[in-house]
Amino acid sequence: MRIFPLINLKGELSPYLETVIADLSIAGFDVQVESVDYEFRKGGNQMLKIQRNLSSNWGN
Repeated sequence: MRIFPLINLKGELSPYLETVIADLSIAGFDVQVESVDYEFRKGGNQMLKIQRNLSSNWGN
């Protein structure tokens, strides 16, 4: 899954980002913040990339 952008309409990084990353990581997902070519607003060129960790037993 990809979530874009990571900023709000004021151009501020979402206050929920760190919590979401931590919770998904604990749940066994691989979570990365990656830069993208498109800039939603100034500074809004990052997305959250979430992938199932294949070595995890979650969901089996």
